[in-house]
Amino acid sequence: LSDFDAVSLYPSAMKELKGYLKGIPKIIENTSYDYLKNLDGYFVEIVIKQVNKKYGFPLMSKLTKEGIREWSNDMVNEIIYVDKITLEELIKYHNIEFEIIRGYYYDEGRNYRLEEVIKHLFNTRLVAKKAGNPIQEVYKLLMNSSYGKCLLKPIDVEVKFISNRDYKAFVDMNYNWIKEGEKVDGCNFWKFKVIKAIDEHFNYVSCGVEVLSTSKRIMNSRRFRY
Repeated sequence: LSDFDAVSLYPSAMKELKGYLKGIPKIIENTSYDYLKNLDGYFVEIVIKQVNKKYGFPLMSKLTKEGIREWSNDMVNEIIYVDKITLEELIKYHNIEFEIIRGYYYDEGRNYRLEEVIKHLFNTRLVAKKAGNPIQEVYKLLMNSSYGKCLLKPIDVEVKFISNRDYKAFVDMNYNWIKEGEKVDGCNFWKFKVIKAIDEHFNYVSCGVEVLSTSKRIMNSRRFRY
């Protein structure tokens, strides 16, 4: 049996990625792969025209009519969404032929502080772990959160605890936004779930997706050695 596990996979992926994409996404107008492959990053919708190399455990997947994700080599005429890293992996291992339908690209470089910071956190955790210091768990959480924070969905509800003294004023000011409320047993507080507007929500999903894709690249490099 071959062990394909990787130590600190997501921090390792961030180190290999070296930097997060900078700037805002731009709409792709030139869908030529020869043009796109030289850009800092992109996220595209493609249709697969040919799969020239197949595996017992393929890198490609699609959703069945039942909503089940199926990993398959039978992907001709299937439409999938990929970033730059994933598309390079599909070309490298499956030798796919494809057409780019649409997407977004980045061309403002990368913030290469990522590699420096993640190396510092990783090495600091090693020292703490060797010394038996439980703070090493905090450093582990920090490293994983460095990418996980990028993939947050919109937070559309906030929980607020309001004292009995401020109950009336709070309800008067927020009645349009209160989703539900209940008296907290054993104390003088109310618990309210308040609707939070998401019109100003944003995240760094482009960064999180590239970390996940790079982690898969690391695992592919181990897997296809054999």
